[in-house]
Amino acid sequence: MTREETSACLKILRLAYPTFYAKMRVADMKDTLNLWATIFAEDDPRIVTAAVRDLIQTHNGFPPEIADVKNRMRDIIASVTGAATDEDLWIVLMNAVKNGYYGAQEEFQNLPPVLKRWCASPSRLRDLSHTDTEVLNTVVHGQFLRQIVAMREQEEHRNRIAPELREYIAQTFGTLPDAGEQDPDALNTARNRVLDALESGE
Repeated sequence: MTREETSACLKILRLAYPTFYAKMRVADMKDTLNLWATIFAEDDPRIVTAAVRDLIQTHNGFPPEIADVKNRMRDIIASVTGAATDEDLWIVLMNAVKNGYYGAQEEFQNLPPVLKRWCASPSRLRDLSHTDTEVLNTVVHGQFLRQIVAMREQEEHRNRIAPELREYIAQTFGTLPDAGEQDPDALNTARNRVLDALESGE
């Protein structure tokens, strides 16, 4: 999306939320434009605009944030392409768990890559097959959704980083732990350590 297209997208928000933007100084508006132009530089303006138009129908009193727009863009793309949502992946996982006691190895091999990363090994499927159904549908389900979000974010971060910067990070700090092998809090801590070091110039 070009700077001009970004400006047109922000104009939609200004029209939808006149009270909010009436309080914004010109310098702040320019900063907002610069930030949006940078964040959405690689995105299709039609999808960004569609996400913004969709969001303004449900956001009251304040405009949607960048994260809201990015999430809605993913929803729009998934709805058209049929890409699996987090809940779709949970259903796939639960179907694998049903046969996880005797068929863990085979079920693991048939999982989508993101679920293989989450499980880390067939033994995870076997362990889940012993878990009480209520615990699966509450505790494990909640943990799964949080971890899948972290894993998707990690993949998106990786895809947005220039290859030469990825190589520098790998050589300097080593590879970040896989989300399937570490809980999201520990993964975020490791990622933040790398980002802090980059910002400080170490």
